[in-house]
Formats: sequence, structure tokens, C-alpha cells
Amino acid sequence: MRKRLGLVLLASLTLSSVLLVAGPSAAAAVPSPKGKVYAGIETVDPDQSPNVVTIGKGANPVPFVLIDYNAGNCLSPNAKRLPVILSGLVNVSAPDGSGVRTVTADGAITMQCTNSEKATWQIELSLEYYSAQDRLGGDGNWAEMNRACNGQPVPGINTIIGTGGKNTLAGTPQMDIIDGRGGNDTLRGNGGHDILCGGNGADKLYGGGGIDLLIGGKGRDGLFGGSGMDALIGGDNKAKIRETLKGGDSVDVIFGWLGKDKLLGEAGNDVLFGGPKADILNGGKGRDACFDVAASVFKMCEKKAPAPATLVTIVGPYNPAEPEGQALLAELEAFVAGKPLEFTYEQMDGFIADVHGGNPPDIAITPQPGAVMEVADAVVDLNGFFANNNVLRNSFSDYLIDQVSDGSETFGAPIKATLKNIVWYRPSAFAAAGYSIPATFAELVALSDTMVANEHTPWCNYMESGPATGWPGTDWIEYLLLGAKGGSYYDDWASHDVLFAAPAVDLAFDRFMQMVDTPGYVLDRDNLLNEHVWVNAEGLHAGDCMMHKQGSFFAGILGEIDDFDTFAFPPVKVAHSDTAIGSGDFLVATNESEAVGEFVRFMLKAKFGETAIVDVPGWILPHVNFDTSRYGDSMTEAWANQVSAAIAADQFRFDASDLMPPEVGSMNGPNPGAFWSGIVDLVNGDRTVPQVLQDIDNQWPG
Repeated sequence: MRKRLGLVLLASLTLSSVLLVAGPSAAAAVPSPKGKVYAGIETVDPDQSPNVVTIGKGANPVPFVLIDYNAGNCLSPNAKRLPVILSGLVNVSAPDGSGVRTVTADGAITMQCTNSEKATWQIELSLEYYSAQDRLGGDGNWAEMNRACNGQPVPGINTIIGTGGKNTLAGTPQMDIIDGRGGNDTLRGNGGHDILCGGNGADKLYGGGGIDLLIGGKGRDGLFGGSGMDALIGGDNKAKIRETLKGGDSVDVIFGWLGKDKLLGEAGNDVLFGGPKADILNGGKGRDACFDVAASVFKMCEKKAPAPATLVTIVGPYNPAEPEGQALLAELEAFVAGKPLEFTYEQMDGFIADVHGGNPPDIAITPQPGAVMEVADAVVDLNGFFANNNVLRNSFSDYLIDQVSDGSETFGAPIKATLKNIVWYRPSAFAAAGYSIPATFAELVALSDTMVANEHTPWCNYMESGPATGWPGTDWIEYLLLGAKGGSYYDDWASHDVLFAAPAVDLAFDRFMQMVDTPGYVLDRDNLLNEHVWVNAEGLHAGDCMMHKQGSFFAGILGEIDDFDTFAFPPVKVAHSDTAIGSGDFLVATNESEAVGEFVRFMLKAKFGETAIVDVPGWILPHVNFDTSRYGDSMTEAWANQVSAAIAADQFRFDASDLMPPEVGSMNGPNPGAFWSGIVDLVNGDRTVPQVLQDIDNQWPG
């Protein structure tokens, strides 16, 4: 007789090597999960029958369903039958002398297979019980999980408890209890058998490997089981919006409970409880059982032959192996789940060449609105995918849409924004030295002088970036001009109605060179064009410099950002303190097919990004109705609110070099534009400011 060490969880259904599911009586509505949750490590004897647990709550029988999901031969890959489903009653005995009640399942908890491996793992959960005691034998170290889900550690189990605000919490390779408590949390179990409690708020719970219990709690949650046998409980979200509960690759038990939910079993033989609302139940691959609420019985999940999937090809600037690319893929995969849609995504080599090529992608994403206008003849009017021509303007503001529109047709729309007029610093270092956040550019210069006097190096400012070397310098100049002259003047300069040689533009270049050439201002001044721009992160981490001007996307480069913060790059004039400058990524579509339209409408809706993108620091969702409280970190939320305020005041402006023709503001084929190359020559001392400005004006096309 062999014994297996398994995880036993007791909370809102009972799942074992067979699966015991306590459910509602025929006349009762599906209850919301409440009461205590228990967990422990248990040695299970595969030949023991019946399995017995002790539960409180009186002697009334509770309906149950027994589902044979054992990991032995019965459900080998070649098995053709459904799991065995038996129904009956859980009998609760009167308390014995010690006050213990014993629960059996009509003596029916027996295996249908004779394989000695049949009792491999056991998860047990109950609906409304208030106490539990192990009666299976073995280790017997139950832990009362309601303590963890109320913020109390459980002895003997690694417990990670959130702060009550937004948390991103990750478990260890061993067993973990992770409790997000209040706020919109992201919880990841990683390896091991884990219990994840979302608590209040809109939470995302990822079980990972192992046998996991995921409890969403209140709010709109997303629960994703992962690769092991999992139990997902959606909680009591009563809103009209849906929760998504996605099982993963193994045997899963999924409870939607209250609210309108989407239950996705994925691979494996799954059990789905939709609850009393209008739920979407999709068992996915495998042989699945779905609970019929009206009849209070289990049935085979309906299997409809899937419609032929339509393939949509997408290209963009994100590496699919890195966080931004992974997040986009997660959003798209969640969107196509259960739909007759498929997609491919590739990181593109060149946006204009891809769109103008002989086999263009269906959807392409570019960080340069100027490039969108370069391919306007090869893309479709996005307004055609919506009810009227005002939808995109109402969703993203007139200013952003004007960058990719000719006044009647709209050739692109933003899916990502970044904020560029920010300065990274370490608050603890500022506090230790007594430095204050400057409110004007003059105060920033004075702060830099003070730092030099204190033998601190104010700035890290490496600018090497291959053929795009020098682009960080253009960002400095753009905000020095916007913060001095305001939005209207900036717009005229970006469109070349104001020349580069204009006095105000000349002064912005001079101020930039002041920040580069003042002795002691910049770390490693002689190598600014030789070290890659991302090396600035090393200087900040090491304390070699006090500040670095870089966009919100720098969060992904900096990595550990807990010790850092940002402040708004101060304007030259206080009157322009409400201005902000940023960049963004725009999508275009090359055909008007219905499948492409479905993707476009999804990627341009207010809730796009809620699945995974919100957890990428620095990715700002530009839809004006996006709920900024959904972001996974407070820094990105603050940047998003700053962008929103600037847009509302009509003081947000796009990175001007991205609006300019490629001959000036980006790559002109294999060659850098005149603005970028001008920065390189200024930093190298090869040309003067007046020479660079005149040369840029001369190279402006047309």
C-alpha cells in the first residue's frame, strides 16, 4: 500500500482524488461562498474508504456530487469515458463526546478504478461550514484559512499579506498563502500548492504550477489557475460586468457564483459552476461537467463544433519575450478565448516597409504618428469600424486623433501612451542631502549647481542608441520649448510653421547644451554618445548621479523601482506648468474585414489593458475612460492621471520629433533624421547651435 503526500484545502467545494462537490439543494439558489477556509498537508491512504472529514454546522444533509478525476489509469490520455459522476448526500453526524461531527458521503466515496495510484492528490473544499477537523489520518496539520484571508499569518505556512492598497505579490516555489486584502491586487503563486485570496477590489490571481485555490473575493476579478489541478472561486461580484475565471491545463473546478461570469475550463476535464446569473461556460478541451442551475444537476458541457477560426496577423514594436510583448499577447489571448478568431504576432523590422510591402499585416503598431501618415494610402479609415466618426475622438481626444487624421479619415488610434517630461530620482538621497523638488527650470539649474557644490553629480545622460543615437537630447529640447512657449507655439514648430532657427527654439537648444556642458553637471561627459541610453539605470542604482530625465517607459529598464520616484520636469515659465509631453503607439489596419474590426474595436475600448498591460510599469492606457485605479503600481497611475489632466486642459503634446517627417525626426531609411544627427554633432562639438538649426530647416522636405 502506497501513500502520497497531498495538499488538502477545505473551502467551498470538495475535490479529492475523486472530487466531492457540495452544492445547493434542488430548491435552493446557489449560495455565495462564505465561512472559513482551511488548508493543510495530508498523507492520503489510497485504499482508505470512506474518506471522512469533520465539519460543523449541524446535522442537516448537504447535496453533493462525486466526480472521479483520479490521476491514474481511469483518466489516462487514451480514456474515452466521462469522469464518473454520482450524486447523493453528505451526512453530518451528531457531535461525539468531544463535540466533533463526522461527515461521510453516504459511504459512496470509493474509486471506480483499482489502480493503486488512484488517490494521488486531494483538494477538499466545503460551502458554508464554520469549522473543520482532519479525520483522514496522517499529518493532520490543518490551518484555518479565514485567518489568512483576514490578514493573519497561518503558523507553519509561508504567508504573504498585502497592505490594503495595490499590491503585486509573488509566492515561493513552496506552499504559500497570499492575501491581497483591499485594493486592486496582482497575486502570483508561482510553484508549489498555493492559496490566493484576492479580497476586496479588482484583483488578478495567477496560480502557476501546483495545486492551487484561488478566491477572488469582492470586485471584478480575473482568476487564472495555471498548469496544476486548481479550484477557482469568483466571489460575489454583483456588477453587470463579467469576471473571467480560466482554469488552465489540468483538472479544474471553477465557481462563478454571483455576477455574470465567463468560466473557461481550458485543457483537462473540468467542472464548471456558473451560478444563478447569465454566465458563459466553456469547458474547452477535455470532457467537462457543467452545473445546470435551473435543474440543480450536472450535465456534460455542451460541445459545439467550433466555427473555423479567422486568422489576423499583427506586427508591432514589442519583443514577445519581454514584459510589454508578453502583456500584449496576454490581452489578445484572453480576447480570442472562445471566439472563432486566431492571431499571430511578430516584432516588426520596419513599420513603413511592412505596411507598404506586398503582404502587409492586418494590423500594425508604430510609436510614430508621423509614420502613420506616411502610410495613409495603404491603410483603412478606422472610423468605418465604429458607429460614427466621433467615437475615436470621444475616446482619445481631438489632439491625439488629429495627429493621425486628415480631417475626414482617421488612419490610426493610440493603444499606449508614455509621459516624457519627468525626472527620475531617489527620494531617500534627496532627503539625506536636503534637496527640494524644483518648480521651474531656473530652480532646476540652481539645484544642479548646489549638487555640484556638494560633490554630487546631478545628471546621468548617456544617449547612444545605434542609428537613433541622440534621441534623448530631442526630448530635452522639446519640453524646454513647450514649457517656455506653450502648446500653440509648440504645434507650429512641430509642423514647421515656426522654423528651427527661430529665437525661442535657439534658446531651447542653448538651455539643453547648458545642462550638458556645465562642468560637473553630467556623469562621464566625454562618453555620452558611447554608452547606451539604458546604462543610465546603472548610474542611478549605484548613486553615481542624482537625476535622470527619461520617460515613463524607463521603469521597465530600471527594474526595481521601489527606491525611486519621479517629478515633473519643471517648465521654464510657471504659466505652462499644466503642460505635458509624451509619446505613444498607434495601431493601423490594412483591410476592413470583420475579424480585423473585432480586434480593432477590442484594442480601442476602455477596458483594453485590464488583463495584463496594467501590470507593466510605464504603459499608460490612453482611453479617456480607462479606470486608472486598475494600474498595478502607484507610479504608473500618477503618470496616467497627469496625462489625463493635460489632455483635459488641451495641454498634452506629442513628442515633436515623432510628428516630424522621417527626414527630420526619426529614421530616413538607414540614416538618422536631421534632428537626431544634429544632437550628435552638438554633443561632439562638431557643429554650433545656429549651424544645426539652419541645417535642419534646410533638410525639411518640401
